[in-house]
Amino acid sequence: MARNKFDVDETLESPFQWKHLKRAFQYIGRHRFQMIGALALSVLASICTLYTPKIMSRVLDEVVPAGDVQTLVRWALIYCGLIVVSIVFTVIRARVMAYVSQEIIFDIRRDLFRHMQELDFGYYDRNRTGALMSRLTSELFEITELAHHGPEDIFISGVTVIGALVIMFTIQWRLALV
Repeated sequence: MARNKFDVDETLESPFQWKHLKRAFQYIGRHRFQMIGALALSVLASICTLYTPKIMSRVLDEVVPAGDVQTLVRWALIYCGLIVVSIVFTVIRARVMAYVSQEIIFDIRRDLFRHMQELDFGYYDRNRTGALMSRLTSELFEITELAHHGPEDIFISGVTVIGALVIMFTIQWRLALV
């Protein structure tokens, strides 16, 4: 006889535990080379994007007042080239990260399915099927969102902030301090 009651809900909130993060990195570690490649592409795309204000500064301060059209065209081509390279690196990174995140989610789902198959029937008698399914789908959705956007967004934001600070200090360090 089932021991479940319709009026008893489980609490799904649990405090952060480092062992869970360590287990997550186990899945990420299986795809570390693709992750490192994607992060390297992120750095290169950020550098290309962040170097464009430096070019604009040089062109507006030196080339335009001198009236040197040939140098202006050369810098315009370099500027456009950097933007194209940044876009290409960003697209490649996005595709690699999408592939890696799908592989990570597949590994987690496969391991979770195997674990659920190995549980005894008493576990399913003690827990409601709807609660189990709801928890599985919501937790996997949260993990999917984290795998798709979490690590790369944090890394890209950090690189962009650091790069912007470096560019600001190389252009005008007094203004950057303010």
